[in-house]
Amino acid sequence: MLKWIKIPFLKKADLHNPIHQLEGSAQAKVTLFMVYGDSDRIVPLEENTDIVINRYTKLGREAKVKVVPGKGDQGGRFLKIKGID
Repeated sequence: MLKWIKIPFLKKADLHNPIHQLEGSAQAKVTLFMVYGDSDRIVPLEENTDIVINRYTKLGREAKVKVVPGKGDQGGRFLKIKGID
C-alpha cells in the first residue's frame, strides 16, 4: 500500500486502485504498456508503475513501460510523445 495513505477512508479506497485489479487483464491476455514521465512529482514510479509492471509479469503476462525524460503530470493532459500514437 502507498506509504502516504494513512486515513481509514483512503486505505479502503486504495483497495480499488487498479494496481490491485490486474488479474482480469491478465486472464484476458492483455499486454500492458505504461508511460511515465520522470519529472512526475505526484505519483512516484516506485509507488505505482513499478508495482504494476512487477505484479503483472508475475501473473505471466507482458508489461512494458516507457519512461519519458523531463515530463511529469502535465495537469491531467495526455503526454505527447514521438513514436507513440
